Amino acid sequence: MGAQWKAKGKELAANAKGKLFGRLAKDIMIAARSGADPASNSRLRLVVEQARKVSMPKDTLDRAIKKGSGTGSMRSCNIATNSPKHSKAAQHDV
Repeated sequence: MGAQWKAKGKELAANAKGKLFGRLAKDIMIAARSGADPASNSRLRLVVEQARKVSMPKDTLDRAIKKGSGTGSMRSCNIATNSPKHSKAAQHDV
């Protein structure tokens, strides 16, 4: 048997793990709305413990907490367009 059979199993496992991490990140963001500190927010503490049990990366966990609590940095993007008739500049929050 060739290596293509191993690749299919790895792909399925990676997709399942990604789906699980996405669901946990969403739960963390919802729980972090009422406080970003797991010591004072019991709901957030429980979800963080679940995420650690399935080996969720720490940076992903921290990003989800920041995004849910609103303390994450907002990036700004400046877009300048030039046309023969008009010159416009717009600023968008990303």
